[in-house]
Amino acid sequence: PPRSTLFPYTTLFRSARPNYYELIDYSSIGDMTNTNGNPNLRHSKSWNYDLRYEIYPNAENVLMAGLFYKKIIDPIEQTLLSNGGQPTITYMNFGNAYNYGFEIVIIKYFRSFGISANYSYINSSIASPKLYYIKSASTGNDTTSYINEKRPMQGQSNNIANLSLLYRNAKAGLNCQLSMLFQGNRIAEVSFYYQQDFYQKNYLDLSFSLDKNIGKQFVFF
Repeated sequence: PPRSTLFPYTTLFRSARPNYYELIDYSSIGDMTNTNGNPNLRHSKSWNYDLRYEIYPNAENVLMAGLFYKKIIDPIEQTLLSNGGQPTITYMNFGNAYNYGFEIVIIKYFRSFGISANYSYINSSIASPKLYYIKSASTGNDTTSYINEKRPMQGQSNNIANLSLLYRNAKAGLNCQLSMLFQGNRIAEVSFYYQQDFYQKNYLDLSFSLDKNIGKQFVFF
């Protein structure tokens, strides 16, 4: 018979360490940009709240819907600095960030053929100080100040969707999958200057995978 599960609203506290290449004190000189580690990085911590409903009409088909909210303390983001010389990529903590949204997952089989689809809407926000140039009305010279700019988190798209067409044949030992992934525009690199972040436009990826059993010992992929 169909089964359904409602996961209660839960609170989980998580801590994430910086990656080694982000934390160690090094400097790499490149053709276009330099890269520096930051030994002063702090661990990221987060509070996570989730509410998820899952229903299983049978052993193969799934429908899941969920809501989530996350408060991230000291998130680590890749940042582009410029101090008059060659731009430098480094990693920094930027206060607190907030993520909330919903996700839907559907898996449905029609004998040997199946479809798998999921969609996530994610609204993220963080504020970080940015360098801002102001031209003086009296002297005509530029003066600088810092302005807190509210923006999405680096690497976080508002819209992410995946659609897969599936085929399986247990008797022949064959599985095939054709997948399309959509990722909405996102900040690729955070700039140190006000309203100068680098964005990646909408991204669409199409992929195909196949695996076939060859006898009892081998698999061709």
